[in-house]
Amino acid sequence: MKRKILSVLTILFALMGALHAQSLEGEKPLLTVACISDIHTERSLIDCANLNDIALRGSFVNTLNTIREEEDIDVLIMGGDCTSDATISLSNWQHFRKLMVEATRTAFHSQTSTPVLYVTGNHDYEVANWDNIPKPFNAADYYSYPMKEDVGVLSENDAFYEYADNGSMGSMKLLAAYHYVIKGFDFVVLNGGKLLFQSASNYAYSEESVKWIANKLEEIYADAPEKTVFFMVHIPFSDSNSIRSTSKGIFSSASEKLLKKTLSKYPNLMMFYGHDHGEDKSYTRQRTSQRVTRYNTNGEVIATTDETHVDVEVEGMETKSFYLKNSVSGDYLGFNSYNLAPVDTKVKIDFIKLSSKSYHLELNASHPTDGGNFVHIGTNGYFSGGEASELFIYELNTENATIATRTNDLKAGHAYMIVGRYGTGCYALSNKTYNSGESQRMQRVEVSVSSMLETLALSAPDESILWYFEDASGDMTTPAEQEKEVKWFVRSYDTNQYLGFNSLNLGAVDDAHMVSIEVMNSTNASYSISVSGSSSEANGNYIISSSNGRFSANKDCYPTYLYKVTEMNESKIIAEKVDTLETNELYLIVAENAKDRSLLYALTNKGYPTTNSNRLEGIKVTPTNGVITLSSSQTQALWRIEAVTEEYSKPSFFSAYMGSMRYYYNTIDPGDMPIETPNIVQALMVYVYTDRVELHMKNYNRYGTINGITVNKELAPYVSYRQVDIPAQILEIPFKKPQLYTPSVYDLMGRKVDESAEGILIMNGKKVLVK
Repeated sequence: MKRKILSVLTILFALMGALHAQSLEGEKPLLTVACISDIHTERSLIDCANLNDIALRGSFVNTLNTIREEEDIDVLIMGGDCTSDATISLSNWQHFRKLMVEATRTAFHSQTSTPVLYVTGNHDYEVANWDNIPKPFNAADYYSYPMKEDVGVLSENDAFYEYADNGSMGSMKLLAAYHYVIKGFDFVVLNGGKLLFQSASNYAYSEESVKWIANKLEEIYADAPEKTVFFMVHIPFSDSNSIRSTSKGIFSSASEKLLKKTLSKYPNLMMFYGHDHGEDKSYTRQRTSQRVTRYNTNGEVIATTDETHVDVEVEGMETKSFYLKNSVSGDYLGFNSYNLAPVDTKVKIDFIKLSSKSYHLELNASHPTDGGNFVHIGTNGYFSGGEASELFIYELNTENATIATRTNDLKAGHAYMIVGRYGTGCYALSNKTYNSGESQRMQRVEVSVSSMLETLALSAPDESILWYFEDASGDMTTPAEQEKEVKWFVRSYDTNQYLGFNSLNLGAVDDAHMVSIEVMNSTNASYSISVSGSSSEANGNYIISSSNGRFSANKDCYPTYLYKVTEMNESKIIAEKVDTLETNELYLIVAENAKDRSLLYALTNKGYPTTNSNRLEGIKVTPTNGVITLSSSQTQALWRIEAVTEEYSKPSFFSAYMGSMRYYYNTIDPGDMPIETPNIVQALMVYVYTDRVELHMKNYNRYGTINGITVNKELAPYVSYRQVDIPAQILEIPFKKPQLYTPSVYDLMGRKVDESAEGILIMNGKKVLVK
């Protein structure tokens, strides 16, 4: 008989909360989860002769203290990589683990309930022998202590062990996956197992451990298909939003495909990961959703937000939208085939207010080489598309055209100057490009700004740096925005296979993949084409024609053109260049070659090499007046554009980054960080309510504009609206060690009863209802 133990008072409060779910003021979550990842206690801290010299990273300790002061957490997730590359003794590691356990327990208000779940990362095994075999001890064993004590003993059904090859010492038993139920919610963890035990750079999980995860999730969801489940893993999927590089994701393999296929079955599942905390893309700037990735039921990335998954703007965060038209040339600010440039079509630009008088400018268009969609002021003050720079807006004095005043009241119909700082200088964005080709950026004009940045002085009026602001707040039909989320199937005419990824790289495959075809430049009808998913060998998702015209996947994209087949007979195929797409028509997909932009190649379905292909062959083409002619035998270059079915693109699970205690090698923290707190420290807070789950990435150290990059103090939360089942097993008894003892149970007459009893009973001094 399935027994449900329900605290009467808890149920009443939960039901009251459900009735007032829309009232956010003072609403108490059903569950609060804190996620911390990548402490990376370094060798200088743990490889000590004297145990008393071992210390924890300051960012970690400070964050735990702040969480205790500001939150009332129910669960703490440690997302992996508690240690780093060093070889230390067992006694040193045990002492470090003891310090960490003592510190994590302080994050909870109640010291009788301190459930901390540990995820094994790719570096955790290293301290036992720094990626060498044999390893004298398991340096990722956080189950025997503290989880067994603080969370509970895992049953045989809730733990999966695998054995790793340990050279001359035989094998090492590892907890590769496990499952706990905490406050009625399911937490499923996939640890770094035998493959990461061998090498910290082997970003893969064993097929056996992933199959166990698949079976466990099937078991959990069998009776409650709408259940909200937490799934934790250290390494993300390679197509995660804002990932540093696809090479930082899980390697493409049968287990990776099975894992994504498994998770895609469960729309209410949430995946949390760590690991990817290097370079500028890694830390979250304004919105938690920057590092949230939604998938459809086929495991492919879809739009991060919709009517059920939204960004909630925090107080003070304000966005206005304009088109920027230069007062001299009449061109608009946008992207050409290379970079930021004056263009003849309107591109909507969002002005995101950072403080009372500074902004980030985000173009609603795709950067031609994926360099970033924000206006960036870089080397020597030249402007380009890239990481967001803090920018100031100045309006000319109506009576004196050489004096301008900084403003925060942006209005359509007014002309402004856009100014950024580089080094000790201030520069205004002009209407001219600087340099050409791959090195193209936009010219700057150095301006004289007062010490408090409030006023700007020009030696003479300069209309080249004046931009007229046209209202774009209600415009949802700009070419780039209209095409941005349009997805297609691209299918080979010859083989009926889809353009997608095989286990190595770009290929013609049997399984459908969604393809995004986005406008790059409407003037010359150029597009960028990206394929959902990725592979361990790929550097990105854009198709690119490179060596010998062969096509592969890359983080950069180059102008690609579509030629619609207008005639096909026994002798030839004729295709004409087009600027619009029609479903169920045949096209040539033609890209500028990355090695020589003057050359054009048409994508074919033929793999190169023919066995174990990791690229697709291209056919060199030479258009004449917008027309390409091929021989009738070259049908391998024909692709049919098909609409993606609604069922195929149905939303499913999402993944979210847990933040890091140690960002490294970026503009703000340029090197590796010792024990003191780095500039940027972030951790994810998760609040579960009856009608939604809220994700809040929070900063726990420095914020504001640092070295030209602005990171907000308060980041916009990401909200997933859903009906959250009120857990059937919410106990008011102390949670600590729930499976290490059997509590005594009495009826209302004070008589001891056995575990089969039902009704209102007394358990650990609390009344509970047992059905």
